[in-house]
Amino acid sequence: MGRQINFYFTAVDERNILDAIEESGKLYVVRSVARKSAHEVRLPLRPMTSNSNPYLSSLILSPIDICPKIISEHNPERQEYYIDKADSEAVSYRRCVLSRDNKSPSSHLRISGGRFWYSPVDLKRKPKRPEFCRWANRVLALVRRRSQRLNDVMYIGPDAARMVREGSLLLGNM
Repeated sequence: MGRQINFYFTAVDERNILDAIEESGKLYVVRSVARKSAHEVRLPLRPMTSNSNPYLSSLILSPIDICPKIISEHNPERQEYYIDKADSEAVSYRRCVLSRDNKSPSSHLRISGGRFWYSPVDLKRKPKRPEFCRWANRVLALVRRRSQRLNDVMYIGPDAARMVREGSLLLGNM
């Protein structure tokens, strides 16, 4: 029962939206899964490509100023820590990945869809704090305001839209 927004963002779009989110206060950005507990990621992010570290494709965003409740669990079998996205006061961020589409005649760039997601309640159905929910809703609203709606479920950032119009970017997974 979470809230989400799906999008196509280039590295330029990603940097612009993260900068806009950070205007309301410092962000805490961590990997959702890591070999070490709560592995913080520094902004700005490097572009996500098919050759990038897969641990950087799924991140967690939280506003530092509200002292968010972040729940981390350890999976000893996989020797990994992961953030409990449903119980934490955090927005889950699946990043868009750019890759070469070798199937197309001109070897275009292809971009996979990304997503911001959060749950306003924890797993026990207890509402999360109002200040966190207001912040998370502002994150989703920023994407709506600064992007173009493609269809019922997807938005596209301005730079990605420009590249699609120019014919240098294809949308969707290969």
